[in-house]
Amino acid sequence: MDYQQIGAESKTLPDQENVEAEIKKLWDKIRKASEVIFMLRDEIQTLKTENSELHQKYEDLKTASDSRYQELARIRAEYTRLASSLSEETFSLQEKEALKNRISELIAKINSHL
Repeated sequence: MDYQQIGAESKTLPDQENVEAEIKKLWDKIRKASEVIFMLRDEIQTLKTENSELHQKYEDLKTASDSRYQELARIRAEYTRLASSLSEETFSLQEKEALKNRISELIAKINSHL
């Protein structure tokens, strides 16, 4: 029986070594997976921070763009108002006639002094 027992123990020893090797491989895979998970968590946090910063920049640019658009609309309205006032007659007919008369009077005075 001693020989059988020794044979059984010799079979158990390689099986136990195989199990231990497989456990070690599994443990290494778990450790590597854990490292990857921690790395991905850090990367996600970095991306969330960057996303937040970019979102704030977007909001700032949108506000500035809206402000510029309103300023442009105000300038266009002012331009339209000025263009329409310039195209209209600046003096009425009576004002034009009075101005012609005044200029004629001034010319006459200048001529009389010469």
